[in-house]
Amino acid sequence: HLGSREPCLASRGAGCPTPGPMGSLTRALPKRLQASLALGRPVLRSCNGADLSKVHGPGLSGLFDASPPNADWEKFALTDDQLRHFNEKGYVSGIRLLSDEQCDALAAEVDTLLGAAGEKDHPARPLWYAYHPLVASGAWRISFGFHDLMWLPAFRLASYQLLGGSVRFLHDQIFNKPARDRYAGASWFGFHQDFSYWSWTAPMAHLTCWVALDDVSAANGCLQYVPGSHRWGLLPPVSADASPTLDAVNAVLTPEQRSAFGRTERVEVRKGFGSFHHPLMLHGSESNTTDRPRRAAVLNVVREGVTSNFGMHPATLGSFPFIPQGEPLGRSGHANDRMYPLLLGSPGGPGILAPEAAGPGAALLGAVPKLADYLSA
Repeated sequence: HLGSREPCLASRGAGCPTPGPMGSLTRALPKRLQASLALGRPVLRSCNGADLSKVHGPGLSGLFDASPPNADWEKFALTDDQLRHFNEKGYVSGIRLLSDEQCDALAAEVDTLLGAAGEKDHPARPLWYAYHPLVASGAWRISFGFHDLMWLPAFRLASYQLLGGSVRFLHDQIFNKPARDRYAGASWFGFHQDFSYWSWTAPMAHLTCWVALDDVSAANGCLQYVPGSHRWGLLPPVSADASPTLDAVNAVLTPEQRSAFGRTERVEVRKGFGSFHHPLMLHGSESNTTDRPRRAAVLNVVREGVTSNFGMHPATLGSFPFIPQGEPLGRSGHANDRMYPLLLGSPGGPGILAPEAAGPGAALLGAVPKLADYLSA
């Protein structure tokens, strides 16, 4: 329940219907969604600023089937070869996560949330963790579609396999590289390691899933990975005085690492496909030089049991919701626990999932291969 700030539908130029029970709202969504997409008007947002972090479980957008029959879960599992690839190179790509229609709906939502107007007057604007027209974090608290994205079965099961246990949400991001890069070639993202932003948590048991909402190529700024860099440890920070460039990280690499940096692998994928990468994977992307936008969504998760390390690294907490030092994310007893929902639990593990978010049975979770089975000595 969202109390007095229950979410309601709003397409651009349309008013809000009277808020009603969550069930009736959810049932109304698919038909409204089809009509709005035909008009180019997404209806995936709360129009009154309701904080969707108060809802743990899917079903707000009507875009996804979050809990298929148990017999269907096995088709979402990563293969042995995909797990070996992740172990060797630090990433695995080409994982189908979304249909073209789902991508189109979410891409339209990115345009709305990160468009020229920037939704400056939207009452949910304070719910963002961070906001910029090229990248923002916190869409799951504002958008029905991005709220439900984290409950995708293919994403949850692959995350379980790669993390080796129960999966808890950390935060999301949405990215926009505009057509012809109206930011004067500035839509590039310098090479970095994601864990450099997460050292306020411990231990390192994190995972990133990057999902293409448009066809992605070298020309429009695909992801680039440095294979094997996940074995380098956490790199020293680049000097604050260094010029901001795509390859500024070169300044802190050893000669051997610089040589490997010259052999980056570009991940060109069709929309709807995603890649998973290790928290120490060195990665970046160039600007969009095409006449079409390149939009993407990112889901960052941790293994159940990761705790706050805020006391040791307070500066890296940034705008992430605070959890007391040493307490597990989502189970600290703090009001911010709701910001770190459990997405898939191990049999007998802590946490309870809503029925509509139920995962596969214990037998399948025990049978699927896991990254730990292939970790190099």
